[in-house]
Amino acid sequence: MSDERDGALDGGFDDDEDLDPEAAEQAIREFIASADDLDGPAVDVIAAAVMDLVDGAWNAIATVLEGVAHNKVLAAQLFLGQRARERDGSDDVQWQLHAASTLLSGFVVRG
Repeated sequence: MSDERDGALDGGFDDDEDLDPEAAEQAIREFIASADDLDGPAVDVIAAAVMDLVDGAWNAIATVLEGVAHNKVLAAQLFLGQRARERDGSDDVQWQLHAASTLLSGFVVRG
């Protein structure tokens, strides 16, 4: 693979180059602002709608986990992660399994 292609994959940053967090946040803000010019709802409207869905899922998961032993929650998180890694990256279910594992991680760290 060419150096030019490699740079595209890693965002163009050299491993030895220091990343300026402030500059990175500014670049993200600019990208978000430019995306608002595209067709469709505003970025913050999309983000709020997705967050509402995740909030509902979080509350439903909390109900499922009520009274469940911590190690069983951890085991379920690990199980979901394993199943995700067994699937192809183009498979929607793989991403859903990763998302479910990530959501459970929030419950694991809370104990």
